[in-house]
Amino acid sequence: MVILSLCTRMRCSELAALKWSDFDWQNLSVYIRRAIVSGHLDDVKTEYSEAPLPLDPALAEVIFEWRRKTEFCSDSDFVFASPFTAGEKPYTPWNCSTTN
Repeated sequence: MVILSLCTRMRCSELAALKWSDFDWQNLSVYIRRAIVSGHLDDVKTEYSEAPLPLDPALAEVIFEWRRKTEFCSDSDFVFASPFTAGEKPYTPWNCSTTN
């Protein structure tokens, strides 16, 4: 999550809401389609949300490696799904402790 944040400058709320279906692996890009604010999932409403965000090949490999390791790897899963909620909700940057 930190690496993706540093490399893309995505907002915390956007990172938490990413799903695997948001990635276009063929074109090395990601779409920012939703955000989580105060526990509520909602669409983003800014102009840039329609345009894909390009990914550096090295960053794409880091993300894809995470997908190979996580148990929540289907297209409908959150990229940073929390095992404490059986993957139904993502980790949130403001609540990432392992004692949730």
